Amino acid sequence: MSERYKKLYNIPKNQFCTGSPIIICAGALLLDNYSRKLLVQLKFKNIDERIISSVKISVTALDSAGRELGQAVEYQYLDLHISRDEEFGQKTAFVLQFSNVRSYSVAVTEILFEDCSQWAWDGSPWCPLAPAVSLKEALEDEELASQYRIRYGLDCEYEPQEQQGLWFCTCGGINHTEEKSCHSCHRVYAALKDVNLSSLRCECEDRLKVEGEQQQEEVESTKQKRKNRRSLCLALVPLLIILGFVIAFVPGEVKKARAYQRADQLLSVGEYDAAAIAFEALGNYRDSADQKEKNIPYEIALDIMDYAEKGSPKGLALIDVNPSSLKKDDNLSLILYQAAAERFASLGGYRDSVQNQQLCLDAINNIHNADLQEEYDKAAALLAERKFLEARDAFKALGSFSDSQEMAKEAIYRKALSLYNFMEENDIRSVYASISTDTQSPSCFSLSRDAALDRDEGFISLLKEACGQDKSDIALDDEVPEGFVPFQEALIGLFESLGDYKDSSAYIPKITDLCDYTKGFYTLVNGGDVKGAYDWLIAYEDEFENRDRWLELLELYMPFCDSWSFATGDTSLIPAAAGKSQPCKALTSSVVVGLDTVTLRIHITGDEEYDYQFTAEAGNTTFNNSDSQPYTYLAAISVLNRLAFMKYDSGAMISSSDYSRAG
Repeated sequence: MSERYKKLYNIPKNQFCTGSPIIICAGALLLDNYSRKLLVQLKFKNIDERIISSVKISVTALDSAGRELGQAVEYQYLDLHISRDEEFGQKTAFVLQFSNVRSYSVAVTEILFEDCSQWAWDGSPWCPLAPAVSLKEALEDEELASQYRIRYGLDCEYEPQEQQGLWFCTCGGINHTEEKSCHSCHRVYAALKDVNLSSLRCECEDRLKVEGEQQQEEVESTKQKRKNRRSLCLALVPLLIILGFVIAFVPGEVKKARAYQRADQLLSVGEYDAAAIAFEALGNYRDSADQKEKNIPYEIALDIMDYAEKGSPKGLALIDVNPSSLKKDDNLSLILYQAAAERFASLGGYRDSVQNQQLCLDAINNIHNADLQEEYDKAAALLAERKFLEARDAFKALGSFSDSQEMAKEAIYRKALSLYNFMEENDIRSVYASISTDTQSPSCFSLSRDAALDRDEGFISLLKEACGQDKSDIALDDEVPEGFVPFQEALIGLFESLGDYKDSSAYIPKITDLCDYTKGFYTLVNGGDVKGAYDWLIAYEDEFENRDRWLELLELYMPFCDSWSFATGDTSLIPAAAGKSQPCKALTSSVVVGLDTVTLRIHITGDEEYDYQFTAEAGNTTFNNSDSQPYTYLAAISVLNRLAFMKYDSGAMISSSDYSRAG
């Protein structure tokens, strides 16, 4: 059965507004799969000494494009009793009435406390706090972080930091800047900020040196003792055989004591089966039973661990494994460490079995990590060779090791980026694609033979190169194959599959903009270059919406674009309309053409330079400006092919001027 709720959106974590008594820890937008209603669920944390009794919030619903949907929704959390550091709200959800909500923003607007005081939002932005930085990350050294804990306390986990009127203690406590010591662990912030890293490093180096010397001494001492013990006992083996005959004739306790000694010596030289039989024969004498049940298995486990460390096949005899049964890829040390760990675990804490078990497990983990690192390096090499999909699969197979899952996304990101770079440098009109993310299936591209002839010779080879060493297939086909979409749509889909990885979403509008091949036309039109826009559209061979209408309008308004010099009339007409004083004897004109409205822009030159403009409905050649009430100003091409300007008052012309083409 499918889950009841589906998560559609998460707000940025740990949002804070300077001066706020609470932090918005998290928030989600949920779809109820039963009722199809949309729910908002939020979690808050009190960072104030006062106990919170109620909280009012404001939620602004947004659609998939980030546009606001209606008025902000208010919601209240009532009958609370929330002390400092307590979290609340995570078990409460409320319904949004809009069905097309896909994200939202939230602000806490009012908080009431049990002491009857209150806090009101001043409209400052709610922004995410910077994430906590661990001591290991901050100091870039695990041992240095350990030394920090030795000096300041074992609960130290984070780098102390300050932001937005708060300071964050090394213990994780959140405090206000006016608090001199942490409310949780009582450490003084000034002391935490003033850490002498040089002295801390010296302390760390001294400690590591002492620990290393001690560890080496212990290892050497243990090895020497065992070596001496075994050498001595091997020399005594012949005597032990003789003593065996003697003991047979020695009565009572002396006989048992000598039998115990013989069993112990057998154990010392690694004759474990014989030692076990000897101790068993002694029954309850001294610790014979414990020797058989605990100490012999312990010694065997120690030997197995030693052989594991050396990678010696001699250890296989102790775990009843025939060397010939091992496969070529089997790791001998791994097998022995696993066997030793199991034996130490079965001893139930006998002597230092727990510590030795952990040493074995650490060694096993190191072996696994070394193997995983080797596979990780192979995956990285595949990515460097631009085998994007093989690299993605190799990283995914590594599970949670290191940043493998992020690198799996990185492989697809680099493939998408490579194709985008190709798109930036090449005209991909009439190119259709089916971009594959399956290692076994090629990415396929199709373009017509005519489109191929229009491209440079290297177009197809560059497209193959953009796919890296992934399988790719490029066909010349006058019919678009089934399942293919325009290249840009296929690439947008590839970036969308990456979600919020890096800046993937930012490439979607870039691709749309890059593939808008009509931008040049609209740049010319909006700049008033009517002739340039007309020539551009005449040369443009692809489909263009309203092509005939545009050509008609551009041709109509081309005569209005020129340089002009005064011919007859009132030279003060235009300056007066623009609020200027100097006579206008020369000007240039351009027209910004639209399908609905057309604007005539004139630029006056001479002693005073300024702009003035008239408007008209598209298709009308008489331009109007009625901003200077009560007068109306008109502009048109006269029968003498001059640019004429007229001033009207209540429908009657009271002044005019004509300008002839300067050329």
